Amino acid sequence: MNLLGKRGLHAPRYEGLNRFHVRSIECGFTGKNIYDGETIFLRNLLLKDIHDTERITDKRIAVGFRTPFTGNEFPPSFERLLSLIRNRVIRLVNEYGSGHIIPDAKGKGRILRCEKHYHKLERRSSRSDKRVFHSYTGVVEYEIDRLDDAAAWILGLGFVVGCGPDASFGCSSLKKLG
Repeated sequence: MNLLGKRGLHAPRYEGLNRFHVRSIECGFTGKNIYDGETIFLRNLLLKDIHDTERITDKRIAVGFRTPFTGNEFPPSFERLLSLIRNRVIRLVNEYGSGHIIPDAKGKGRILRCEKHYHKLERRSSRSDKRVFHSYTGVVEYEIDRLDDAAAWILGLGFVVGCGPDASFGCSSLKKLG
């Protein structure tokens, strides 16, 4: 990451702009420092099997979309949220894991509140000639009516991996509201 930071991000790399340096990284499970800018401390990194993830049975959650969500529907319905988390697990976690089948998640819920901010992103897609993307950031609160066991597990995974369609767009944080 620091090598990337020396070069800078974005195609037009202006002198001194778009550069960064990673000062530290901490484990999301333990809160311990695993990188101090020079040294990696693997003993402070907790590895978890996705099967050991806590199942979420709360009746209300909030999802904070911190990076632009470029999906066609915002806010996503609760059922779509479960699908997004499942797809993220398949593509970003299980692709390099054991290859186990990630079960379909069945749940029902509704949007209680949505605070959204519109963003028009101008960039070129590597898969198409599309140059403008319509996207949103914000916070969506959901009330959950029912979850099957697979959905409770998938939702728990969402608290770890987020729910956006890929690593950089739609990154999110989930929070229990009770």
